Amino acid sequence: MDINLEDVFEIVEEPEHSKNVLLDFQEKYNIDSEELYLFYQQNGINYEELPISEEDFKSWIHHFIIFKENGGDPWELKESDIWKENIAYQNKEENYSSCSFLFFCVIL
Repeated sequence: MDINLEDVFEIVEEPEHSKNVLLDFQEKYNIDSEELYLFYQQNGINYEELPISEEDFKSWIHHFIIFKENGGDPWELKESDIWKENIAYQNKEENYSSCSFLFFCVIL
């Protein structure tokens, strides 16, 4: 019996696969992936503090780590068409401030 690995496992190209997952999350929740990860890493934020399901939160953090470990550049996530069209998000490095999404979530 021959077993084809593609029948058992999903084979993906990284960091492109994780980038696409991250862009989907950014569009769904309107939160920057790097900001979410940095705040999670520095302050121990968890999904209960945000309007994110536990499953999505864990997947989001996981895919950001995979993205970075495989040479992904977080600025590619900020330069996507999703963010360019989002007037609530300033897509310029000079205007970038970490955790700006948190202020939006906490204040509202």
